[in-house]
Amino acid sequence: MAFQSNYYRNKVQVTNLFVENHLGYYLLDYVELCNWKEDLKLCNNLINNYVTEQNKRYLERKLSGLSHLKDRRSNEEYALDLILGWAIEDAMRDIFNDLLHVNTSLNSADRNREFLTHPEASSDFKIYHNDQEHYVEVVSDYTGFWYKYSLVHLRDDKFLNLKAEDGILFGIDYRKNRFLFLKVNNIEGNRVRRIKAHRPYGGKPAYEISLEASDFYQIEDFLDYLLREDISRRLEGTIP
Repeated sequence: MAFQSNYYRNKVQVTNLFVENHLGYYLLDYVELCNWKEDLKLCNNLINNYVTEQNKRYLERKLSGLSHLKDRRSNEEYALDLILGWAIEDAMRDIFNDLLHVNTSLNSADRNREFLTHPEASSDFKIYHNDQEHYVEVVSDYTGFWYKYSLVHLRDDKFLNLKAEDGILFGIDYRKNRFLFLKVNNIEGNRVRRIKAHRPYGGKPAYEISLEASDFYQIEDFLDYLLREDISRRLEGTIP
């Protein structure tokens, strides 16, 4: 049974392009190489826009209690969002480890890559560099909203968690082929506001960060951006 809207078909396509362009693998092949704990056939079915009745029953059992996180998404859409997010996080880990030669490991509660019935909020991965740990949260924009409106939103307390960790927000804008790399504690306070009820998140709270044109970089410059003028200073936020 097919379930993907045009929006989700586009998300699969651009995620595949990101993995292929940066690591040289098709998305399905890369997922298999990552050796996730979640059933590979189920992951492939969701990516390929086909779920069986058995798949639907399994997802209902695993995800039915996550209405706060799913918002208006179906179980299949939410599960596909998780899978695409895992692929991007794993790709970023491999880019740092294999291309930038910086020790990086997954950090999120679902780092073993299985659907959790009680997920906990935590940063996506950690970078170990010069005897320091840098926490990184990966977010994605598939519509070009960030660049058009100069805003990015983080749901619930994700922004506060990143501040407590002195973390980094790494955002990928697939529509405009741009990325953000923001040291959260270096963002001026007047660029951040709390929204008590953010409608796109189902009326749940969110934090809104105002963006400047200088915050955006071309995605093809990603590796050069981190390597130029020493990666240590990029991670520590001592240079923009």
